Amino acid sequence: MRRAALLLAAAALLAGAIAAPARGDGDPASDYLIAQPVFWPIDASISAAARSELASTVARARDRGFTVRVAVIWSAYDLGSVRSLWRMPQRYARFLAAEITYFYKGRMLVVMPNGFGFVDPKHGTAGMRAVLDRIRIGQSPTGLAQAATRAVTALAAARGIAVRASESGGGVTTRDVLVGVGLALVLVPVAAFALAAVRRRRPHA
Repeated sequence: MRRAALLLAAAALLAGAIAAPARGDGDPASDYLIAQPVFWPIDASISAAARSELASTVARARDRGFTVRVAVIWSAYDLGSVRSLWRMPQRYARFLAAEITYFYKGRMLVVMPNGFGFVDPKHGTAGMRAVLDRIRIGQSPTGLAQAATRAVTALAAARGIAVRASESGGGVTTRDVLVGVGLALVLVPVAAFALAAVRRRRPHA
C-alpha cells in the first residue's frame, strides 16, 4: 500500500510538472478562451443582464455562422503577466489569437475602456475598424460588456449575418408567453369571482 501511495504521489508530481508550462505566460484570458467563448473581468462587477445578453448574443452569432471569442478587459489586472498590453486592445487581440491558435483559429474580439481589438484570420479586418469605431464604450464593467454585445452584433451584420442584441426587442418570446399565461391563471378566476359577486348584489327586476 505504501509503495502504491508513493507511486501515485510521484505520478501526481510528474503530471503537475508537465501541465505547468501549458498555462503559458500567466495571461488569464488565453487560458480561459481555449474552451469558453467569453472571458469576463477577474475582479469587476458586471450586471447579470449584461452578462446574459453578451453570452446569448455570442451563442446566437455562432449558431448563424459567425463564431467569435470575446475578452472583456476592465483593468490591467485582467492581463496577468502581460500588463504591458494594457490599453492596447488591437495588439492584445493579436496576442490572444496567437496564444490559443492550436485550440481555436477563429475571430477574436477584445474590448477595453479605450477601444476594441479585432482579429479575423480567415477574412481579415478590412472595413471592420470603421464598424467598431462607431460603437460607444461605457466606462464601467457593465458598459464594457454592453459595448461588446453591440460589437458582436455589428461585426456579424457587416458579414451579412443578422444577430439581434436582445430577444426582447420587439418579438414575443417564450418568457412573454409564460408570463402572460401565469397572469391569466391568476386574473381570470379573480375576475370571475368579482363578476359573480356583482351579480349577486344586483337587485332583481
